[in-house]
Amino acid sequence: MGKPVRSIRSREDIEEAIRTLPDPGWVRLRRIAAACSPGRPQDAEDLLQEAFTRALAGSRQCPVDVDVIAFLAETMHGIASDAAKSLKRHPERRAIALVTEDGLVVDPPDCRLNAEQALESDGEVKRITREVLARFEDDPVAQMMVEGIIEGMEGEELRGMVDLTMIAFASKRRLIRRRLERSSPDGEVP
Repeated sequence: MGKPVRSIRSREDIEEAIRTLPDPGWVRLRRIAAACSPGRPQDAEDLLQEAFTRALAGSRQCPVDVDVIAFLAETMHGIASDAAKSLKRHPERRAIALVTEDGLVVDPPDCRLNAEQALESDGEVKRITREVLARFEDDPVAQMMVEGIIEGMEGEELRGMVDLTMIAFASKRRLIRRRLERSSPDGEVP
């Protein structure tokens, strides 16, 4: 006997899920995309867009019993993994040394991180992020704001995500800044 057939979400279901995704869902997807893309040929936004494209085109199918965010996260992971394997099979070529007008040969150093450095850098970023978020475990709104700030949100986008008045938002930002300053050994915000 063959494998049981799983029902899959329609293109319309996926479109609706993406269109109605709440702000915390967007933050989560962007964080996942950023985690999947360091040292990879695609940047985080491109990776997220590629996951949407594949989901909507049907080349990746989402079972009805799987959360759309989890499905998109797995899709991004797969895309990034495939890109890394492809890069390994077909390494990037470096340009040869340049010759200046004076006839001097200039061979610029390769500033890209090697695999070990990329993993180390990614691990350090994750460690710092966990430490910073742990400082706000008692305040979910502040924690959500910090996550948004880490993701690059600011101003109205950030305020809209937490749905605070201007005064409450300014007050919460001060609380975040003060708590980070107090908890840093040198008084410098990470």
